[in-house]
Amino acid sequence: MAASLEALVLNRFGFGPKPGDLAAITGNLPTWLLGQLYPPSGDDPRTVGALAQSTYPIAYTRVSDGVAVSENRPFRLLNASNATLWPLGVAGITPDSSERRRPGDEVQAASFVRAAVSEYQVREAMVQFWLNHFSVNADDDTQVSGCFPYYDQIIRANALGNFRTMLGQVAKSVSMMYFLNQQSSTYIQPNENYAREVMELHTLGIGNYFGRSGYNPNGYTDDDVIALARVLTGWTIATGTVTAADGTRPSDGRFIFAPTFHDRGAKTVLGLSFDGTTGQAEGEAVLDKLATHPGTAQFLALKLCRHFVSDTPPDSLVQSIASTWLKATGAGDQIAQVVAKIISAPEFFASAGTKVKDPFRFIVSALRATQVSWSINPSYISQTSNMGYPVYAWPTPEGIPYAGSTWTGTNGMLQRWNLIVSVFTNATYSTNTVASYLPRPLPDGFSLADYMARAYIPYGISDTSRNALRALALSANLMGGLTSTASDADIQKRLGLLIAATLSLPEFQVT
Repeated sequence: MAASLEALVLNRFGFGPKPGDLAAITGNLPTWLLGQLYPPSGDDPRTVGALAQSTYPIAYTRVSDGVAVSENRPFRLLNASNATLWPLGVAGITPDSSERRRPGDEVQAASFVRAAVSEYQVREAMVQFWLNHFSVNADDDTQVSGCFPYYDQIIRANALGNFRTMLGQVAKSVSMMYFLNQQSSTYIQPNENYAREVMELHTLGIGNYFGRSGYNPNGYTDDDVIALARVLTGWTIATGTVTAADGTRPSDGRFIFAPTFHDRGAKTVLGLSFDGTTGQAEGEAVLDKLATHPGTAQFLALKLCRHFVSDTPPDSLVQSIASTWLKATGAGDQIAQVVAKIISAPEFFASAGTKVKDPFRFIVSALRATQVSWSINPSYISQTSNMGYPVYAWPTPEGIPYAGSTWTGTNGMLQRWNLIVSVFTNATYSTNTVASYLPRPLPDGFSLADYMARAYIPYGISDTSRNALRALALSANLMGGLTSTASDADIQKRLGLLIAATLSLPEFQVT
């Protein structure tokens, strides 16, 4: 349980404190938060360095000549342009599925590095939130994965900015269009997939759905979905086969409006009427309406509060956040204002100790707390996925659930224990030994338990947890069984198990 507002912010709007973080911002939270809410663009130098030093494996047999490819490849695509990425997702240009998935793989792997290392923790937390809100499956070996780094760039650029700007850029992105089949929507066969999801999942929410037909000013009906699908016909991607509004046929994956695909009939969406002659402007007008709708403010306020405050947030807080959202609708820092409002709300601090860390947050917070030397590898992604958190790869567009009950089943908790034990006792996860970053000479087990609790959970633990950790440290299987002739490997294993036990305490599992 976080014992201060600073600790709560570091755990909820970041990925947990690393050594020294809590002391550095205690009494200095407003200044720290200002820098977090308005960070410079791009990664900080330390993160740039960590990403530059990282590699991620790729292995497959080439379709063209049967040659086996196996290498630990650097991250090359995180900042690539959409035009550069586009061919990587096209099967006719990039026939090997592993290469088509590689762009998405890099973003997934880099997410661990960024969350663990970045100085801009609030932005990383909001990037995670928005990539889950605007969920697409980065494991897809098509254009969804091929252009996923650019999708990530869109979210990063807008994670603390203006929602309408982000909504529009997401709507025109390759990854979202191909995930929900919007790129093929024409007046002959309008695609309702994206039209429904943009209302149900991205803006108004299913709670503001009002049935099959008619008009309701508080939300949407099936009539609105059908009409929006017609409005968005012609919103597509430049593949070289479609004529853009300027008469060209570009082939670089950019968004284009194709007039020949557009439904030119009269339409009414959310009370907005169009005569069919204004083309792309129809869709822009509907996105404007959705982004400024009170129902969207309510839906997103509830979702933000559920994610960052409580699985069942008080209505007083939700209403306050919805009001802030609407007041800041036209502001370039709309989302930053909302985050600041959540953090300053008394309901936020009152919720301390009630949120269970999701698997991603759990493992990253462990890496930050211990500062163990590590390098990203597929085990982090696969084991996090095994715990129910496929990073940027939820198969359906609603994204990963938020409720703590999602993570607290017997199997999920066992997977957490297995992962954390492997991180701190298996040399393949670390280039140095656990023993190397603990005080020497090693204190007795009783003192060592207290040291670990202070070092890794600086916001405090209960007497019950402390006594249990002390008893474990003194047991024959851990420090109580050490002899003067113990090998470094034996010390590492025992210390690793004690670290894992410390990080498995309730105070570390919840925020």
